Amino acid sequence: MGMVAPQQRIASAFVVFCGSYGAVLEHARQRGVCRQWVYREAAWVDARVQGTIWQAKIDRLQQDQAVLRQRLAELEKRQAHTVILDEDKQAELACVAQAIGVSLSEVHTLLQVLLPEHTPSVATLGRWTKEAGVKAGKLLAVADEHVQPLVKQAVADEIYVKRPALMVVEPESLCWVQGRLVERVDGVTWASEFGKLANLEQVTRDAGSALAKGVAECQRQRQEAGKAPLADQLDHFHTLREGSWAVGRSARAVKRALAAVDKIEADQAQRQKHGQALTGCSQRLRPRWAKATQAMEVWEEQSRLWQKTQGALAVFTPEGELNTRARAEAILAETLRSVAGAGRGASGGGARGRIASTSGIAARSKRPGRCRARRAASWCRGVSENRGNGTVDPDRRSGYLAKQLACEQSGGVY
Repeated sequence: MGMVAPQQRIASAFVVFCGSYGAVLEHARQRGVCRQWVYREAAWVDARVQGTIWQAKIDRLQQDQAVLRQRLAELEKRQAHTVILDEDKQAELACVAQAIGVSLSEVHTLLQVLLPEHTPSVATLGRWTKEAGVKAGKLLAVADEHVQPLVKQAVADEIYVKRPALMVVEPESLCWVQGRLVERVDGVTWASEFGKLANLEQVTRDAGSALAKGVAECQRQRQEAGKAPLADQLDHFHTLREGSWAVGRSARAVKRALAAVDKIEADQAQRQKHGQALTGCSQRLRPRWAKATQAMEVWEEQSRLWQKTQGALAVFTPEGELNTRARAEAILAETLRSVAGAGRGASGGGARGRIASTSGIAARSKRPGRCRARRAASWCRGVSENRGNGTVDPDRRSGYLAKQLACEQSGGVY
């Protein structure tokens, strides 16, 4: 039946569309159906041939296909920015976070944002990081055998968590060569750490007493073993920081002196407004202006010398050339002499106060082409209080106030 019915419909379509006049009626009589039946069969065949019935389904399927392709493209684009936070990735996140100083409780808080329903506990994060630390310790023991003999220059310091940790870094590669928790920090412990670096030539450090004793003990051991002594150098960071603090103290002394002048002048203006005598204010104002003038001069000189010292310790000169040891030594020697002269000038005439205390800047490195300074000057800690009859005109005072504002905006260094 399935084979006959389509053939009859096709025959009806042939009769309707291609037959002569009266063919439809004759065909209907032969089949025993009415003419409308023949026309309906012909319309059915025509609809299938033209595709009007299937076109709606085809259009709908094509539309669904376009939506699915767009969705696929969006998912592929998002996949490039997707990270699977499985257990291994969470453990890696916890280990890296602890390595850069983020606590486990803070890591837990961050993971709650990413995994609100499956956030690991702080205790679980702690177990993961401990397991990773044990594995890393075994690997570092193997790596140290190959890395430590390559270290010729080292930067050493202590960091303090619950217990002190000795830290040694190779400056050119920024490789953290040694990091070990110890019960106490002393010279013997540091000498033991330096002794592990068989080819060490230079140590850069701060002025900590334990480090100094450790380098001294290492020098003694190397001398007994007939080895060349280490080049011992104090770092520039602490030098520059202490110098900035000293200049800042002088700037604050200027600020206090000018504030005292402003207070007396305000009192003087108030007295003048009410017609009162100004004798007492004038007597108090002169020494205050003298003190402010002297503080400003000390501050200006220190700022000039400090800027020059900073330039001597920079890698490149203001002209864009590579700094050299000879140039740095010449500038530092000049600034030291100038600071000593400024300190004597400021302390003359029975002045009270603490004046500049300088420690020598000596080059300690034996490597040519690099500026190695031991210590920069320790600048004025206060301003002497000479009592004089100095006066300052309004234009000069405006300059003082402008420089005071510049000092505050630059963090205390003019």
